Amino acid sequence: MEADLLYQCGLSDESVLIDIGCGSGRLALALASRFNGSYLGTDISPELIAHARGIVESKNFEFVETVGLTIPAANNSVDFACFFSVLTHLRHEESYLFLEDTVRSLKSGGKIIFSFLDFSQSSHWAQFEPILNALRDGKPSPVNQMMSHDTLCRFAEYLQVEVVAIHDGATNYIVNSEPKISGHEESLVSLGQSVCVLRKR
Repeated sequence: MEADLLYQCGLSDESVLIDIGCGSGRLALALASRFNGSYLGTDISPELIAHARGIVESKNFEFVETVGLTIPAANNSVDFACFFSVLTHLRHEESYLFLEDTVRSLKSGGKIIFSFLDFSQSSHWAQFEPILNALRDGKPSPVNQMMSHDTLCRFAEYLQVEVVAIHDGATNYIVNSEPKISGHEESLVSLGQSVCVLRKR
């Protein structure tokens, strides 16, 4: 579904794509059989990077371990950057800095696609409430950061990018090209998390 979403946003074989927080290579594997552009997957986990390299051996796919809130790409060199289930685990300030460096790397017209937990979606409360309960009980808890549409629009204003679309997690909008792989029979599907698409002017 993530691969389908990228194609729906205009990904092509001429594109340079950075998959930030690529993890074990799930998206890379979905793209490997059909994407002939340039792919760079980054992650902070050396174990996950090693796994991704092991399952995707295409010459146009590269995986790099990174540290911090920057991406290893030159200025104005990237067509697409995606963060799937990454900003959900960062504070707003960290997300902004990550997006700021991503905008630096984008070509004019380049796009950022990211998923987020959305206060407007009642289903996303299930990700928020366990953190509340952990804090009440004095237990350690992971970061599950919620965002609002107002937050995204303010980020875009200061990043000087355009909000192309905000898709809520409850609406099916992604054209489902491979039902057997996605596990869904519907012609339109959703990631579950909400999705924002930004474009560099």
